[in-house]
Formats: sequence, C-alpha cells, structure tokens
Amino acid sequence: MFENIRSDLKAPGDQCGAQGFWALVVYRFGRWRYGVKPALLRKLFSLIYEVLFEIIPIVAGIELPCEAQIGKGFVIDHFGGIVMSGYAKFDDHWRIITGVVVGTNAVVISNGPDDSIAVGIPAVIKAKRS
Repeated sequence: MFENIRSDLKAPGDQCGAQGFWALVVYRFGRWRYGVKPALLRKLFSLIYEVLFEIIPIVAGIELPCEAQIGKGFVIDHFGGIVMSGYAKFDDHWRIITGVVVGTNAVVISNGPDDSIAVGIPAVIKAKRS
C-alpha cells in the first residue's frame, strides 16, 4: 500500500492536496485491508474503508471502488465527475481527468486524441459529438 502511495505522490504534478490523490489513498487502503490478519482487525479496517468510500464521492466527486485494479503512478486530475467500474484495470502511469466514466467495456492500449471517446473491444476512437 505505502509503496503505491509513494509512487502516486511522485507522479507529475502537486498531488498531496488534490482530491484525486486522497481518493487514491482510500482506494489503496481498501485494497490493502484484504490482506490484514486477524479477521477482527480486517473487519474494523473494512468499516473504516466503507465510511471513507462513502465520503470521497461527496468531497471529491470521484467514485473509485477498491475492486478496480490500478497500477503505480496513477493520477486523477481535477475535481469531480469521475466514476470507475469495479472491473476496471489500469497498468502503471495513467492520468484520468474530469468527466471520465470507465465502464464502457473498452480495451484501450494507446493514447487517443483529446476530446474523443474509446468504445468497444478492441477500442475504437470516436470523435465526441458537439
């Protein structure tokens, strides 16, 4: 957990005070708690995670369930409008910005142009309609 948080902090930009960074900290904590033993302590951490998971969308506008798989150096830029599916998978060093919903069942293996969306398997880049 702490190695991933350090990697998230080292990602480009001032991450420490950003709402996206704190959403990632809650996410990392949620993933980490699965390995905690004994079970009673894990249940306490699960309760803490559930409370934090409910607070983050209110204060940061970001929904990032711990079931998603996110690599190191992940950056969430800007406040709000970000929703991730629990089935989402990201390798290392991704940057997500405002207004992104991950749940279109797309497999994106390269960058797309600004102001576009990726849809399908394999992902097809489509221009955003005006």
